[in-house]
Amino acid sequence: SEENMGHYGLAKKEYTHFTSPIRRYPDLAVHRILKKVLRQERAKIPALSSIALHCSQEERNAEGAEKELMEWRIYRFLKGKLGDEFEGIIVDITKAGLVVELENYFVDGIVSYSDLGGDYYFKRSEKTLIGRRTGRKYELGDRLKVALVSVDPILRRIGLTLSSERKEETR
Repeated sequence: SEENMGHYGLAKKEYTHFTSPIRRYPDLAVHRILKKVLRQERAKIPALSSIALHCSQEERNAEGAEKELMEWRIYRFLKGKLGDEFEGIIVDITKAGLVVELENYFVDGIVSYSDLGGDYYFKRSEKTLIGRRTGRKYELGDRLKVALVSVDPILRRIGLTLSSERKEETR
């Protein structure tokens, strides 16, 4: 941004930062402005606002692409781990099933209701899945041991099932 917003953490009204100008165009712009200020010249760059906006958008695009690449690599890696068991945490409960984030991999997979067996019902208001007969509850934040049954790196989908020992507890 061309607007000086200061630095909240340092309690400074004026603030700028930069790294090597060879790495990021916004840093090159800051260097050019500082050079003009030090020479006591007019430090205005006519298109600074559009340059700042463009650079911010491109940085967000690059971060998004990097995130997508990392996810794709994780999915490709996991494709070679079919049948393996992982620790996970329930991060959502949807109509499709339990959404479980695999620990250490930061990707989600689905345990479908049909894989749970039993007679579960979804209590939407509490985001809880409850077994009518067993009383077994699945809630957000519950830790589960799951087995990897399918991976699609293109669609970014992971299919999970409860580990063998866990399935016995739910029936």
